[in-house]
Amino acid sequence: MKRRTQSPAALAAIASLFLACGKGKTDAAGAPSASVPPQENAAPASANLARSDAVPPPPNLATVPPDAVTVPAGFVTKVLSSGTGLSHPTPFDVVTLRYTVWTRRGETVSTSGDKPLTSTVRELTPTWAAGVALMVKGEKRRAWLPGQLVSHEQFGDSRPAGTPEPEDVVIDTELLDVVDMPKPAPTPVDVAAPPARVSRTASGVGYRLLSSHAGTSAPRPLPSSIVTVNYTAWTPDGNMFASSFLSGQPETFQLSKAIRGLRDGLNTMRVGDTTRFWIPAELAFDDSTSPQAGPHGMVVFDVELLYVYTADGQRGRVRRLEGRVGLQRQPTERPSGRP
Repeated sequence: MKRRTQSPAALAAIASLFLACGKGKTDAAGAPSASVPPQENAAPASANLARSDAVPPPPNLATVPPDAVTVPAGFVTKVLSSGTGLSHPTPFDVVTLRYTVWTRRGETVSTSGDKPLTSTVRELTPTWAAGVALMVKGEKRRAWLPGQLVSHEQFGDSRPAGTPEPEDVVIDTELLDVVDMPKPAPTPVDVAAPPARVSRTASGVGYRLLSSHAGTSAPRPLPSSIVTVNYTAWTPDGNMFASSFLSGQPETFQLSKAIRGLRDGLNTMRVGDTTRFWIPAELAFDDSTSPQAGPHGMVVFDVELLYVYTADGQRGRVRRLEGRVGLQRQPTERPSGRP
């Protein structure tokens, strides 16, 4: 099962915030490159002077107006024009943004131009996400970000020796659209450790059936099966690190490609079951044979098994239940099995 990663567009936009700190460069088309390691990607801010997509800076860009407000995330912001929306985006919502980033000296760092960025809020840098979370659809907002804050988001508390001093940046953001996405389930109260009375697989995976809409004839997955599931995963401290709900649709993968604890756990399920699994570290991402990277230690998965595809392409599926996310779109052909 895949961990959700930041989209290329989001990574490019995020990388642009670090350019003013001398950590990045642009490609021939002027778009930030997010794939080159920072130590190999350094370029002075003056490299941006010849950008073909440079946006003239607004007057008094570096001057913070008296009516700007400081937010808990550590930057100053001001609404440039009000929007028409009535609600603020949540971390899981998909937003479409038009933006431009300048140094406080007025040099263009990056701009979306005529290609707005679409991303979930949680895929943005924490600082940018905090600013977008204050907005409503149609709003334009300016934020003044101190270089130390931008640097901290890239390096934490340990900026490498020899790294150029960070430079403050100013970002104008327009929230063009917000798509409300299904929200993952709240963090369970028992993620820290499995309750005393849970069932266990032979390998040691703890599991508890949360709900079932399966009949006795509902299929179980085989080791070679391809499955479609909704899932959310947490670390024992309650941090959600992956969820199919972030994309708004279930995930289909070949069971043999999942971590060992999930392979064992899903074999206990029938189509229509929702089960919680407590997977020991050695059966999760600490397993040296794990096909995916993930957090260390025990992990907890809530899994709803929607479909099972057998080798001959026949599938068993749960009956349609109104209001249950993932059951409104039903596959029309056998998937490739790519996890």
